Amino acid sequence: MIAAVLWIATAGTSALPAQTAYAIRRELDPKSGRGAIVVVGIDAGNLAALAQSDWNAARFQTLFSMTVATPAAADSQTPSIAGKYQVVGDVLRFQTLFPLRPGLKHRVVFRPDRLPRPDPHAREVVEEFTLAATATPTSKTAVVEVYPTAARVPANLLKIYLHFSGPMSRGEAYRRVRLLEGSGRPLEKPFLEIAEELWDATGTRLTLLLDPGRIKRGLVPHAEEGPVLSAGRSYVLIVDAGWPDADGRPLRSEFRRKFDVGPVDETQPDPLAWKVAAPAAETREPLAITFPEPLDHALLVDAIAVLDPDGRPVAGRAVIDKSERGRRFLPDRPWTAGTYRVVVDTTLEDLAGNSIARPFEVDESRPVGAGNTPEFKTITVVVAPSRSR
Repeated sequence: MIAAVLWIATAGTSALPAQTAYAIRRELDPKSGRGAIVVVGIDAGNLAALAQSDWNAARFQTLFSMTVATPAAADSQTPSIAGKYQVVGDVLRFQTLFPLRPGLKHRVVFRPDRLPRPDPHAREVVEEFTLAATATPTSKTAVVEVYPTAARVPANLLKIYLHFSGPMSRGEAYRRVRLLEGSGRPLEKPFLEIAEELWDATGTRLTLLLDPGRIKRGLVPHAEEGPVLSAGRSYVLIVDAGWPDADGRPLRSEFRRKFDVGPVDETQPDPLAWKVAAPAAETREPLAITFPEPLDHALLVDAIAVLDPDGRPVAGRAVIDKSERGRRFLPDRPWTAGTYRVVVDTTLEDLAGNSIARPFEVDESRPVGAGNTPEFKTITVVVAPSRSR
């Protein structure tokens, strides 16, 4: 009797009964793996002591731990999963720091004999569980086109445009797009890495600039690192399938495009060298323009306008031909006979960044004056009257 009285006095009036029912409860999202594990059944005195304690994570883990269960490793050899311990209401809660991985078996152990007021009569509570592996969301977004589409580009190629079927996530471009030599060797930082990536308003078109510092002669990067592309060689552009779209889903598949590289292009586009095919009156045939070289796809769409004999814009749509060596304008209404004007914005560039107004590689000894080139150049097209039968 004396021993029993001494034990009660040591434990206090809130000592636990011999058969306390402890249980482990999961509050986890089965899809994301986020959430918490709680222990229920802890008496109020112990909960108050835990809430007021200054225990660190290592001490809490001796009471309540969570590990990845492995057949080969004993519990003491397996690191505990990181998280935050907290008394919430009438439970002890463990919030995982990172989402739990589906498909892995997890082991949770609660040891009542490690409570501030130990419960020597209760056995440790153990639960093992595995979050079901979730199916990867169906990929819907894909690379629909990469420009230029020409099989051969100049060694001083300036821009590459990536077109996607849906909006993409930002901040991923420079680790998701690679340029490889034909041998398979990846190029080191071929693109000018800009903090604000060059997306259009829809988030479906990205402009990648090959590092201009390695293209222009006389600059330090060109001298020290050399040009990105070399004439006579082949390269492969790769867009990684793991690039998430705006909804976090990976691309439908990896994209690859092989292209060859020709000599450096330092010649400006000249509208006088273009071939223009006039349509027939009273038809909706296209007004077709053929270029001696591929031009910049994005600029081609809006850099050319067609004006009717009265000087008004002709309503219609432009279609860029394969390899960007032609542009066809299809009117909404049949052509009428008369003299039309094709107005070309002189900012239109070729693949090397040479515009109609100025070359990309400017000779500093002979600077190009700002007023030397007009803002627009005009090509006259005559739509002849149809012959009556």
